[in-house]
Amino acid sequence: MSENSDAIIVIVSEETGVITVAKNGKLMRGFTEEQLAKELESAFIVEKREEKGDRMPPFFKVKR
Repeated sequence: MSENSDAIIVIVSEETGVITVAKNGKLMRGFTEEQLAKELESAFIVEKREEKGDRMPPFFKVKR
């Protein structure tokens, strides 16, 4: 799936707890929790907008 789209897939081994990330058709194994957080932040959190002060992409926002 990650090779055909812009998906990021997080795989966590139930037995070992090893975290693997699939991105752009490549598997990257052995992430720590901190490394995973940084990887996801770089993929999903946009630069802070000075005028609005929000950091989340529009598809994460809840309409009220």
